[in-house]
Amino acid sequence: MNTAMFERYWNIGRTILARQANEPWGSNILDQLAHDLRTEFPHMKGFSRTNMYNIRAFAAAWKDTEPIVQTPSGQLSWSHNVTLLNKLDNQELRRWHALKALENGW
Repeated sequence: MNTAMFERYWNIGRTILARQANEPWGSNILDQLAHDLRTEFPHMKGFSRTNMYNIRAFAAAWKDTEPIVQTPSGQLSWSHNVTLLNKLDNQELRRWHALKALENGW
């Protein structure tokens, strides 16, 4: 688990959600942010347009006030989190599956 990455993604996702709430539809926030982050941090990975959607979904799904790294999702890999986001629409089911994955040592 990469705690710094999870916190970074969660914070970026929260920023995306806030900007989308305040800017007009069609303003290409995700595309622009992905471009800006790749330009500003060329050595870092994970700032593709596709991953921006995952990052946004991650922040939207895990809205808890507790730090993300203390939640079950914060203890799983990024790919496990993306799978939970893509396969399950219900937050309680995501949490349950995350807990089960941790219990099984994934």
